[in-house]
Amino acid sequence: MKNVVKEKANAKVEALKSHLKKKKKNIGRKIPNYKLEFEYERRLKTTAVQGITKLFNAMSQVQKETLDEVVKLGIAQNMKPIKKKNRQNKRGGRGGRGGGRGRGFLGGRF
Repeated sequence: MKNVVKEKANAKVEALKSHLKKKKKNIGRKIPNYKLEFEYERRLKTTAVQGITKLFNAMSQVQKETLDEVVKLGIAQNMKPIKKKNRQNKRGGRGGRGGGRGRGFLGGRF
């Protein structure tokens, strides 16, 4: 009889320890409320898109200016044109048709 009482008491103590450990671990965390945070996340997303757009526009402008300067100085005459890599045998070996993705029904078997 005493063992049963001790086991119950130990089980309660362990449950309380486990509960306190979980509570301590979850300090500072919260369950997201998507209804309230949707607008905030949308604003963050649009700001990020605008920033990336500005970055790429600036990069393309610098590349264009650099290319214009290179052509102006006549350095481009000695440069070889950049060749695109041949992707024919990457997957499937069929010249880009049915290679990687989009093989169709059952992976292109039928």
